[in-house]
Amino acid sequence: MPTLYEITDAIYDSKPYGRYVLTHCISPDHDDRKPSMLVYPDRYICLSCGFSGKTEQLLLQLQSHSIIPQPQKQTFVRNPFNRWLRKSDLFQTLKTAYRALQSYPQQGSYLYKRRLTKDLITKLKIGYSDGYYTIPIIDTENKVKGALARAGESIEGVRYFVPKGQDNNLLFSPDWQQVKESKDVYLTFGVFDAIAIHQCGRPAMSTTSGKRLHPSALQDFRKRIIIFPDWGEEVDAKRLANKLGWRGEVVKYKYPDGLKDPSNLYNAGLLQGLL
Repeated sequence: MPTLYEITDAIYDSKPYGRYVLTHCISPDHDDRKPSMLVYPDRYICLSCGFSGKTEQLLLQLQSHSIIPQPQKQTFVRNPFNRWLRKSDLFQTLKTAYRALQSYPQQGSYLYKRRLTKDLITKLKIGYSDGYYTIPIIDTENKVKGALARAGESIEGVRYFVPKGQDNNLLFSPDWQQVKESKDVYLTFGVFDAIAIHQCGRPAMSTTSGKRLHPSALQDFRKRIIIFPDWGEEVDAKRLANKLGWRGEVVKYKYPDGLKDPSNLYNAGLLQGLL
């Protein structure tokens, strides 16, 4: 009999509630706009349309629809979201990419090099499609507000893409609850840097448009915001900190040769001592 952990791993938008998992109904005849399907270890049932069955068969069905791994040598230079969103909406695009990476974890080699664990990849719903890693941008209410695609090692050229027209002021955090409960929070200009700080046990968030964040995006955070810039981003970090007034602070650190951002420091085992 499957466990709740196995169920949340297999179902993209699932959320555990004690003895069951809540998710959108997967019946092809039900356009479920609000999560209404309960999945127990032994059975599942949609409270709206009545779609039901055995959980073990459900998981086998989901696995049978997994995406075949993409060829490794690719040279896409255009925004992959333009292509993906012509075929499906953003939520379905992220969901499909997530299932692909869960089914073929070897595609996560780049993530493992950055010391992301399989559990963390699952928690953040990171996916893989056409040589790119997809990262959902979730708000404080656990709703998908946007996304980011990071080119894998087989893609040359531009490394990061977002859907056309996406709000430059969207923020990413590996754990919004931790941010909410903390007295201060670290802010980076890159999602993997925020993830690295999170792995050290500290609350973190990141811009999703580099240094183009407008200070108004941080108006709801009435706490100390400690900006941890990459090498060469110190001036931009100080400029933003000044606009935040009493809340703004910048980490002053001289990067060792060969290292340029918090993620590099984490990989080198140096980040924990700076936080």
